[in-house]
Amino acid sequence: LEALSALRDAGYGLCLAANTLSPYASVVQQLGLDEYFAAVFLSCEVGVLKPQAGMYQLVLTKLGLKAGEVLWCGDNRAQDVAPPERLGMDAVHFNGKDFPNGAAAVCSHLNVALS
Repeated sequence: LEALSALRDAGYGLCLAANTLSPYASVVQQLGLDEYFAAVFLSCEVGVLKPQAGMYQLVLTKLGLKAGEVLWCGDNRAQDVAPPERLGMDAVHFNGKDFPNGAAAVCSHLNVALS
């Protein structure tokens, strides 16, 4: 959560895009993670899965962004790096099993200091 707070406090707009089943959709709110994100895109709610281009296009459209304005971060190279890069986004891969170090890598990529 430190990395999410640091990025948000540095003025970055954050969103979450995840492949998930409807029984798990409420977890984001239950854990209080929704306060960090300007928007949440869950596959069970939007009807499209990563790595389909439609998921990334939906995020761009709903947020009014161009691909070059987005840094897509994730723990799956096939879903979170290659597809957004094909659309012109910058992308960062981190090891989901080591989330704290992965989140720190994202902050480092953006030159955002962690406290």
